[in-house]
Amino acid sequence: MKRLMHIIYCMVLTAFILGSKNGYVALWKGEDPKPVKVFPYPISALPLQDQQALKNGIRLDSIDDLYALLEDYLS
Repeated sequence: MKRLMHIIYCMVLTAFILGSKNGYVALWKGEDPKPVKVFPYPISALPLQDQQALKNGIRLDSIDDLYALLEDYLS
């Protein structure tokens, strides 16, 4: 989590997209097609509704929203 916090603090505050890449939770910044981070957490471990939301991509406009959702999904 410490490394994740460093990555996020180094970013310019633009929209974030939380989604899935190759079946794992992933984070994108803005419209960049390459994820900033792919987490070692399979989306298959989440409830179906959360899996679908991640497959569609979840736009987050604030760092607080990002932290809250990551804490929910990754804990």
